[in-house]
Amino acid sequence: MEHTVYTRDLQKMADDIIDATEPLAKFYPEKLNEFLKVLVGIYRRNLFTLVGIRYLTNRSKLGDSALDLARKMIEDTVSVEWMILKGKEEKAKQFQGYLSVQLNRDLEFMRALGVDPATSGLNIDVGKVEKDYEKVKREFTHYSGKGYWQSWAKTNVEQMIEELSTKGAFDEWTTSRVSIGYILGCWKNHLNPHDVIVFLDGDIHIEASEEATRQALVFGTTCMLRLTTRYIDEIRFAYGKNEFEDIAKKVKDIFDRMNADA
Repeated sequence: MEHTVYTRDLQKMADDIIDATEPLAKFYPEKLNEFLKVLVGIYRRNLFTLVGIRYLTNRSKLGDSALDLARKMIEDTVSVEWMILKGKEEKAKQFQGYLSVQLNRDLEFMRALGVDPATSGLNIDVGKVEKDYEKVKREFTHYSGKGYWQSWAKTNVEQMIEELSTKGAFDEWTTSRVSIGYILGCWKNHLNPHDVIVFLDGDIHIEASEEATRQALVFGTTCMLRLTTRYIDEIRFAYGKNEFEDIAKKVKDIFDRMNADA
């Protein structure tokens, strides 16, 4: 099945943002505060994810997998915006500190299944993880009405989106787009009846896959545009001068093209 003209236009925009931002992803700031340290990794991770989305959209039947990856980009972008809203340095530090908690939970999961972490092939320093976990476990253990749980943010993505909306960090249009993209991506990410039914009819699946392809390109490109803006801003704050003005201009031009086609 041939892609529609609109889908091919979206592919071109994705190609343009990938080409424009690749030099930025290769740049590693010498002046790193806690938030910028996290943002560098998130930014590179998402550029590679968008490359994956773009690759999948070359085949019209792989739209579901592309949209699944777009959900990953939405979650990363929402988390970055939430860190900025709540105090980016503090939240970035908490995010990094959660590593030992996450790894300790993985160790406990393996042990509960009778798997020896030392021979699991995951290359985890068990002793170090357990020692580090004991130092921070109280910081990351929270109580809710349903009992105790652990999280670096003390919240989840859905609640982040809600708070970003109620605090005005996301306007009404952004909130609607982010929530819709997140829901559609979750349909692809988790086993659910709504998504499975689509695969029961070949014609419906082809049509749905084409739509998922367009959605993945829109959401993936939009997330990369927003992350690029944030990354350039943080580099400017760190260095006290405008850097990558040429990339900022290219990003703005792509954003204007997307708005014109919306």
